[in-house]
Amino acid sequence: MRVCKTPSCVTRYSVDAWHELKGIPFREDSYQEADWVRHLTWKRYIPEPRILSIVALSLAPVWLWSVFVSGALGLYATYAEPCGAPRLSNHTDLVVPFTITSFALSLLMLFRTNSCYGRWWEARTLWGSAYITCRSIMRLSLCYVGRDNPHLVPALHRWNAAFTPALASYLRQKQHYLDDHLAAVLPEAELEWLKARGSPPIAVLQVLSSLLDRAQGLSDIERQQLEALISHCDVITGGCERILRQPIPHAWNRHTLRFLTVYITFLPFAFWPIFGWATLPVMGVLTFLLAGVENVGTQTEEPSRILPLNQICAATIRAVGLLLSDYRSATGLAATAADVAAAAATCSGDGHDACKAASAAAPPAAVAVQLDGEANGFSPSAVPGKTPPPAVVTVRRGSTGRQLGSARASNGIDSSGSGGGWMRAGDADGAAAAGADSPRGPSVELSGPSGLATPSTARPLSPDPSDAFASA
Repeated sequence: MRVCKTPSCVTRYSVDAWHELKGIPFREDSYQEADWVRHLTWKRYIPEPRILSIVALSLAPVWLWSVFVSGALGLYATYAEPCGAPRLSNHTDLVVPFTITSFALSLLMLFRTNSCYGRWWEARTLWGSAYITCRSIMRLSLCYVGRDNPHLVPALHRWNAAFTPALASYLRQKQHYLDDHLAAVLPEAELEWLKARGSPPIAVLQVLSSLLDRAQGLSDIERQQLEALISHCDVITGGCERILRQPIPHAWNRHTLRFLTVYITFLPFAFWPIFGWATLPVMGVLTFLLAGVENVGTQTEEPSRILPLNQICAATIRAVGLLLSDYRSATGLAATAADVAAAAATCSGDGHDACKAASAAAPPAAVAVQLDGEANGFSPSAVPGKTPPPAVVTVRRGSTGRQLGSARASNGIDSSGSGGGWMRAGDADGAAAAGADSPRGPSVELSGPSGLATPSTARPLSPDPSDAFASA
């Protein structure tokens, strides 16, 4: 829609207005390795008949007009001029004006094409930033919010994945982006609510901010980091809106089109004395090439129509889904590591009774695991005393910390030997107190070059740590 009525005013376009100027529907392609291989060879010169026919049909009114003018000039020169009509076809000096003005036309079209390319590149950068920001929001949310608010993680995943489809739907005014990409992500009620919003991407950001506000236990810095990322998504939305609503200055576009139309209309008068009836195909080809350059600028002026938004939306949903899957896997590994740490600390003392009690309470996989230096690439014969080098594994789980603190207190393991890394008897009471008081549990120090051995590489537990490595 227009915001002013003067010819030189800047026009604010709606989506329908862009559709009126859409020209050739460019393809949405995201290049893979095979596409680049073909693009870098001579095969790129081979025309694609389907694409060529689409381009020719899209520009048919323009090149047919130039062919019509050329044909009318030919008929006039053949039948009217011999009968005494004014001569229009035998002026070879007409080449000079076109030679002079061709430079000005080139500058106009070059500036317009470069400006449109700049808009396309900015939009592509914004969409790439949207992908990275959504991934960062999910990563930090899992670390910060998921730590003390695991019940909010599924909602954060759903609405974080919904941002790019909501932005694509908003820019193109097509709800199929929401249906195609979010039908399997959002519940039906949430999806219908999102469709009813006037600005779906802003609605998604509002939900994310509300979820962040409900999260408990976040420090000020953590909350500021997440809010900054959400605000950056708002900036991305504003940048895309600016590109959509504000085209290149309208006067520049219109003058370029007028110049090109006049140029191809009168160019046959300069060609006829040289080519004769061959002017018709020559003008058809030249008009196709010149109008094609102008059409490239028109297409790239509104980038959301030609960018591979479907691929970007799918990639964003896949990325945040992988982060959630990795988070759940890491949580399971942390729980397993905590159980293994408790079993190893309990069974590394001199008493078999404590080990049997831990074996009865712990999962079978955790009970069968010990700190095996050789299984992790450590050779006992290479170190004096046949003890593994120290390593640290931090386990942040409250219940496991209390269990492990009790195990330390009951066994009183000493680490004063040359190997190091085993628990000191003086730390047992402190560990038990930390496990009872801290909601996340104590930091647990374990022996071994890389932490814990996996159940598949573990051997039966030995009552003496040195015996376990001596028998390797």
